[in-house]
Amino acid sequence: SVRALSPLRSVATMPVPALPEELAVPEHLAAALWRALAKSPAERYASAREFAQTLRSWRALSSRAAPQKGPGGLIDLS
Repeated sequence: SVRALSPLRSVATMPVPALPEELAVPEHLAAALWRALAKSPAERYASAREFAQTLRSWRALSSRAAPQKGPGGLIDLS
């Protein structure tokens, strides 16, 4: 029935709420989450494997030591 589909329709059209600032989610992780939660299938990850690879890559990068600032305050990404 049309009435039974109403909640599904609202989930499909309502925007994904913003992450609370107090969580301090890093920008790259938040981008991965937004992509996974995208309303359009074309905008989401093609597979759970692709999403997992993105999360593993983020974890590997975030586990590195904090970047060191070099001369002139530039961050050394090597």
